Amino acid sequence: MGKQGTYLNGLLKKRSHTRSLKPLHAPPFPHPELLKKEKINSGRLAKIIGSIRRIDAVNPHTRITRLAFSNNEDRALGIVKNAMQKNGLSAWYDSFGNLHGQYGSGAQKPVMISSHLDTVHKGGAFDGLAGVAVGLEALLSIKDSGIRTKRPIKLVIFRGEESVSFGKPSLGSNAAIGELTAKDLARKHAFLEGNRTLRSLLSSRGLKYYPDQKIITPHNTQSNLELHVEQGGKLARSRTSRIAVVDRIAGSNRFSLEFTGEATHSGATEMGVKNRRDALLAASKAALLADELARQESKRLGTDIKATVTDLKVVDANLTAVPGKVLARVDVRGVNERQREAFVRKLLRRIKEQSGENRVDIKFNQISKSSPGRLHSTVKSAIRRAAQKTGFAQELRTLDSGAGHDAIVLSTVIPSGMIFIPSEGGLSHNSREKTYFSDLQKGTILAKHTLIELANK
Repeated sequence: MGKQGTYLNGLLKKRSHTRSLKPLHAPPFPHPELLKKEKINSGRLAKIIGSIRRIDAVNPHTRITRLAFSNNEDRALGIVKNAMQKNGLSAWYDSFGNLHGQYGSGAQKPVMISSHLDTVHKGGAFDGLAGVAVGLEALLSIKDSGIRTKRPIKLVIFRGEESVSFGKPSLGSNAAIGELTAKDLARKHAFLEGNRTLRSLLSSRGLKYYPDQKIITPHNTQSNLELHVEQGGKLARSRTSRIAVVDRIAGSNRFSLEFTGEATHSGATEMGVKNRRDALLAASKAALLADELARQESKRLGTDIKATVTDLKVVDANLTAVPGKVLARVDVRGVNERQREAFVRKLLRRIKEQSGENRVDIKFNQISKSSPGRLHSTVKSAIRRAAQKTGFAQELRTLDSGAGHDAIVLSTVIPSGMIFIPSEGGLSHNSREKTYFSDLQKGTILAKHTLIELANK
C-alpha cells in the first residue's frame, strides 16, 4: 500500500490493553483476490484517512480536534472534495456547507452514503472519518468497476454532527431536512474565539442557509446508508462477528443540575450535614446514584439505559471553602423513549430527596432531548443481501446503537440504515480510538454492494 498504507497500518494495529476488553489477534485481511476483484484500492483508502488524520495531529497518539465550522473541518472537507474531483466525481457544497459528491447522473433519485468529519474536543481518529473514507472508496470502486446503476450514488458529508460545538447534535443533517430554526442559527460556538454564532460562521463562508430550508427530501433522494465505527466493544470482542447491521438508535435526554448549598470555611465548619451544606458532596452522590440506578433499571426492564454525569464544575472553587455551588451535566440514553423518560423522572426524584438530606437545593435545566428510532427495513434488507453476495453473511450480526447518528435524523424523511465496524477496546471520543484496516476494507466491500442494491431499485 506504500508509505500511506504503512502509516495507517501502524496507526490501526496498535492494540488497546483496556482491562474490560482483552485484546484479540488482528483479524485477517480480506483475501487479496477478493480485493482485486472488487477493485478496492487499499492505498487510496489509506491515503484519505492519513491525509485528514494529519491535519491536526503529528503522531498516532495525539488527540484529534476538528470542531464543527473550524478551519480544521474546512481543510478536511477540502481534501475530500479535491479527491472526489480528481477521481471523476462531481462535487459541491450545499447552502449549509455539507459536501456532496456524486457518481452517475440521470433523472432517477440518487441513493446516498453519508458521514461526518467533525470531532469532539480532543477526540479520536475514526469517529466519522471511517464512514467518509469507506463511502468515498465504495463510490470510486463502483466507478472503477465500470458498474452502471439505475440511480446515481452520492457521498454526503454533514457538518457539525457532534454536539460539543453548539450544544446540538447533527446540525448538518437537521439543516438538510429543514429542521434548523432561527434559534439554532443563533447558537454560539463553545470553543472558537469571539462568541461566533452559527449564522455568522455560515455567512463568513459565503453560505446562505435559512431556517426551514429543505435540501434533502423524499422527492430528491431515494435512501441513505451510513457506515460508522461501533463506539462500543461488542464487535471488537468477537472473533467471528466483526460487522453489524444496526437495528435501533438510542435517543438522549440531556440536562443540567445546579446544586446550591452554602460556602463556608473548610477548617472552621464542623463535619456533618447538620453543619455543612456541601454542594459538591450532594452532586457526587447524584453521580453515583445515576450510575447505580441505570444499572438497576436496565436489569429490571431488560433494556439498556445509560446515565452519565459528564462533568461537575464547582463555581468559585476555593481550596479552603466548602463548595457552595456545583453545576452538573447529565446525559441519559435509551432505545425505548417511554422507559428512558420514566427513568429520568425517577432519577430526578431520587436526587432531589438525596440532596434534601444534605440541605442542598436543586435547579433543573433541560439542554436537549431526542427520540430514539428504528432504522428502515428496506436498507437493512439491502445490507443483508449484500452480505450474502460478498460472503459476509455468517459474521453479520444485528446491534442497537447507544450513540446518536445522522442516520436517525434522515430516517424521518427517507429510508436510512447503518453498518457498524469495530472500535478496538470499545473506545471512542478518545485519543486511543482504533479500527483495524482489514475491518475498513471489509466495510468498504459491504457498503459498495449495499449501495449497488439500493441504486438498482
